[in-house]
Amino acid sequence: MVSTYSKDSALIHAPRSSRRRCLCRRTRSLPPSLVIKETSTTATTTTTVSDTDTDTDTDSKSVSRRLILLRHAESSWDDRLLRDHDRPLSKSGELDAAKVSQKLQQLGWMPQLILSSDALRTKETLRMMQQQVPDFLDAEVHFISSFYSIAAMDGQTADHLQQAICNYSRDDILTVMCMGHNRGWEEAASMFSGASIELKSCNAALLQAAGKSWEEAFASAGLGGWKLQGIVKPRPLVQFGKTISSSDSSNLPQYCGKMETNAVSLEMCVANWMTLESFGTLNRLTLMGSKEVVDLHLHYYLKFVVFMISFSA
Repeated sequence: MVSTYSKDSALIHAPRSSRRRCLCRRTRSLPPSLVIKETSTTATTTTTVSDTDTDTDTDSKSVSRRLILLRHAESSWDDRLLRDHDRPLSKSGELDAAKVSQKLQQLGWMPQLILSSDALRTKETLRMMQQQVPDFLDAEVHFISSFYSIAAMDGQTADHLQQAICNYSRDDILTVMCMGHNRGWEEAASMFSGASIELKSCNAALLQAAGKSWEEAFASAGLGGWKLQGIVKPRPLVQFGKTISSSDSSNLPQYCGKMETNAVSLEMCVANWMTLESFGTLNRLTLMGSKEVVDLHLHYYLKFVVFMISFSA
């Protein structure tokens, strides 16, 4: 939330004593090192003032700066006549946005500044996050129209995000969230971290670097120097109600061949899966319904097809 500043209220809540004003004027003409003694009936306090004390720890040391790159939640294609810019969230997308906001809060990654595309699906993603976690309302928000178009331009998103963050942020802002679209967002996350990052709908890459300012953080980290702290996803890995942890990654080829025998069609099989991604040689498996594309590593794709043919027979 943006707080208003009143000169009168500042004077009321922060009075200045005449003694302090006098002391400040006196110390300007004294040598760099001065011992001031204040005597009372109960104790004597000795304070050493040195010209080296003028710099605080926050001024002399870099601070950690955190960047959240969040792709919008799943959008609806029910109305084919709508412009792409005007597509709203699907029901699933609304739920995902709420889940991701909770996870960011649990991790302590609450943004102080939010820079977002002005597309309807990004605005609705933010609205759902604010409804689920009211602390998101405390962040300063700016909708930037160029975030929508820049995401479609190869290799330009990372530089554009850097410029926008430096323009809108201040040194006291330590966590910034940028909301936008693929392919630009996962491309920027990969360029900043130096890792190959995939951002599905409502996935958030958590990046961290250090600097006295955002300009210094970007300059010192450079491309590939931001530390990837993790990727926040709305859904766990689920197969028929069973959560598949990373320790089960060696068993994924078995899971790929264990469709329920009472499923009568590929559509029903697909509908029973939630998400499986980024384990071993299995690059991606996202089966959300008959409208979605089954995207598998070639080996497992062929295995899947062979299984379905044998099952249909």
